[in-house]
Amino acid sequence: MVEQTKSDFLFFEFHPNLSTGQETYLYQFASFYNALKKEINNDIVFCIDEGESTMHPNWQRQYIKYLTDFLSSNFTDKNIQIILTSHSPFLLSDLQKENVIFLEKYKKDEDKNQKEGNCKVLKDGIKKQTFGANIHTLLSDGFFMSDGLMGEFAKQTINKIIEDLKNDNYKPQKEEKERVFKIIQTIGEPFLKQKLLDMYYKKFDKEARKKELEKEKARIEEELKKYD
Repeated sequence: MVEQTKSDFLFFEFHPNLSTGQETYLYQFASFYNALKKEINNDIVFCIDEGESTMHPNWQRQYIKYLTDFLSSNFTDKNIQIILTSHSPFLLSDLQKENVIFLEKYKKDEDKNQKEGNCKVLKDGIKKQTFGANIHTLLSDGFFMSDGLMGEFAKQTINKIIEDLKNDNYKPQKEEKERVFKIIQTIGEPFLKQKLLDMYYKKFDKEARKKELEKEKARIEEELKKYD
């Protein structure tokens, strides 16, 4: 519900309150509607700086479609160009590689005529096609995330566990072993989790690992009986 407040100026309050993403969506498209009322040239350039940044990921995924649908249906007699800046792989997935310019920052002392942090166009851009590409590929390739897609805290925690389990001098107390085991059990990547469990059992508890494998063997044998 929209409520008009008593004032010499026109203000609106929304009930229930809108999220930041909803407000962004509303204000952006309201601005487009406002542009329709003005006398404007036949050639229009819309510059949108990270217009999707506060939106829910699912809205980011739909942003390009809604934007192009709206502009093409309302500015029917105009020639439109849209210039977007974004860090979202969802937007990149809706754009062909030829329509994307990749930027990177100048490093310290890289160019005497440029300040550190200034942007430059990446000459080679991206080698893979962006249109319809999956998000993981775009994050690692399109956004140059060479250090992986895992959160840094999780990455450091897991690397420390791997380092400890490989260390012959690592002889933790019972409480520490339980803590490490609990962390391993919470890992969401199945292959990594299983690999760490193998390392853990090999180092600390071969008997427990044997029992776990026997259970797995029994489960598989039971499953195989269904195909007899």
